[in-house]
Amino acid sequence: MASLIVSYLAPKLYPVKLAYLSLYDKTGNRVESIFELQDAEWGQLCDFVLATNEVTLVPYYLDIIWLSAVEQVCYKIQMTLDAPRILKLMQENEKYKENGDTSYLTIGLAPYGVIALWLNAFRKSVLIHSATAEQVANFSNEVSIIQETSQKLLMKNTDAQKHLLENGMPPKDLFYKWMQQYDYRYVPLEEYFDGTKWSPYSDEDYYYDNIDLDAIWDMRTDGTYHKIDDDALTYYHKAGCPQRIAVTWHEGTLQFNAFFWIDCTMFSELYESINKFNIEKRAEFLLRLDSRSMRFELALSVIDIPSNPQMLPSEAYQCIIFRNNYEYYKSENYNQEDGAWRW
Repeated sequence: MASLIVSYLAPKLYPVKLAYLSLYDKTGNRVESIFELQDAEWGQLCDFVLATNEVTLVPYYLDIIWLSAVEQVCYKIQMTLDAPRILKLMQENEKYKENGDTSYLTIGLAPYGVIALWLNAFRKSVLIHSATAEQVANFSNEVSIIQETSQKLLMKNTDAQKHLLENGMPPKDLFYKWMQQYDYRYVPLEEYFDGTKWSPYSDEDYYYDNIDLDAIWDMRTDGTYHKIDDDALTYYHKAGCPQRIAVTWHEGTLQFNAFFWIDCTMFSELYESINKFNIEKRAEFLLRLDSRSMRFELALSVIDIPSNPQMLPSEAYQCIIFRNNYEYYKSENYNQEDGAWRW
């Protein structure tokens, strides 16, 4: 059977301390493992995870308690896991294995009791569960211990300490917004800019016949990502707001690579506005990439809604385009550090 490596993480600026974590198999027996704290972004894998975390049984139950340092509060939750789905995804991950890659069960712990579980491989991540844990009622003799432990965690994480002092606690809905699910699909390279407006290519357009999509990758606020060279994201799927998008395509012998960074608040507002009267609540994310006119824009559309499509404002995203590995275009608001597109 495929093995599973278990670890946990917290958002970078909101450190946690694990007080208790147990996983149980189908019969209720505890699955023995060492659970390592990852230094990684929400839902992501770090470059190295110890193999001592490896388990060979699919967990069915989770029992966990953790301390949220910025709140000085402990949370607890017992969860029944979707073991059949975890096993199915583990088996699917086998075909994406690279250099001994395996499957990873990553547990995310955030303020206000937000907990998330992902089934990760290095090229693909799927959200298994997202829930809210219960705050632990502390005895009077535990309060000082919790305060002292929280202060020590913040002293170790100077960025978190500075952020807390300067900004205070995050909004209570921040992490719920991270985990919010949207129903959408990417529609790339199907339009050109005619000088005044975007128009669809015709089937007889010779130039369109020479455009070939190679891959779409993305990373999302809910911690999931897709980094596989296929067209899977051109089909409707439910996921978090896209944070980063990478598109690779060919126009004859020319290879193009486009990288976008998305303002998720603006994406969410536009998504909700165009779906106001749409029962299905789903959207097409149009990737308008016209190298001939040097127009690279994004829009959201709902089928059969007259007011579509709606452009994302230029300030809602940054982008950089490469042609045959040389920089070809960069948005005026682009301010990412050098090499930021390498992910």
